[in-house]
Amino acid sequence: MPRPATEIATAHIAAYFTLQFHILRMFLMRNWRPAVTLNGQEHLRDALADGRGAVLWVGNFACASLVQKQAMAEAGYRVSHLSGPNHGFSNTVFGRRYLNPIRVSVEERFVRERILLGETSPTSALRQMRARLAENGLVSVTEGRAGVDTVAVRLFDGQLTLATGAPRLAFVSGAPLLPVFALSTGPSAFAVDVGSPLAEGVDGDSSDFVTAAVGDYAARLEGYVRRAPEQWSGWYGAAEVSSTDVGQ
Repeated sequence: MPRPATEIATAHIAAYFTLQFHILRMFLMRNWRPAVTLNGQEHLRDALADGRGAVLWVGNFACASLVQKQAMAEAGYRVSHLSGPNHGFSNTVFGRRYLNPIRVSVEERFVRERILLGETSPTSALRQMRARLAENGLVSVTEGRAGVDTVAVRLFDGQLTLATGAPRLAFVSGAPLLPVFALSTGPSAFAVDVGSPLAEGVDGDSSDFVTAAVGDYAARLEGYVRRAPEQWSGWYGAAEVSSTDVGQ
């Protein structure tokens, strides 16, 4: 039986606040961490062995902003993560000044650096990311629809709008584009999966690669959304996706 949309929405709110409580607990109890498993490390090793680094395209799941970073760090990978200036608990003036630094300080324990996306121009952030890839580093970008260029891709029986920054960065740098999906597997337990390169072997120009990569990403994303629709935060960027398509 498919799950009602209202049930999925309620469960998503619970998943979101569970992560916030984990972050607060880690802020107050520095030695406490949720249990995180990292799968697919062979894809990271292959990318680094090739010497061009890798772009990690992180699925927009409720727990991903924390556990993806933790999983990578605990396995010995230091990732440079692209982040917005308002990242955190709140977009209010009070929240940005007093609340968001709590979340950022916890997440920064697990990353090489936080590459800040400027509010007016992405040029500086792009230069930083390309520099890290040239050093054979790992750069992570979260799936979303905010970006200079976007594309609509099929998801179930509807459409998902995705910013194309991650695949374009992979194309111009020659680095592989690896999908990363993080799901809760139990109370205070999570699994992070690193997939094989997207659009691997695709020849052509930037447009060909981006089209293939976005389609490949959406196809893999469907499986994770079907498994745990309440954990995906991308519903806000999806249009006309029926609740009968997921949660079965």
